[in-house]
Amino acid sequence: MDNGDGEMVEGLHDVVSIPSGKSVTIRLKFSDFKGVTVYHCHNLDHEDFGMMGIVRVN
Repeated sequence: MDNGDGEMVEGLHDVVSIPSGKSVTIRLKFSDFKGVTVYHCHNLDHEDFGMMGIVRVN
């Protein structure tokens, strides 16, 4: 995972803080899950700006 400053972050995280004006890279591995789940921002005002979506795992 990229922390928004171009530096890799080690380990597993279920919460990502995104600095203002930055973006982060998130990699997910679904080794024992198939189906549909969602990702979302905990600030509900952000869902209209692409901070909430559906992930389909085949």
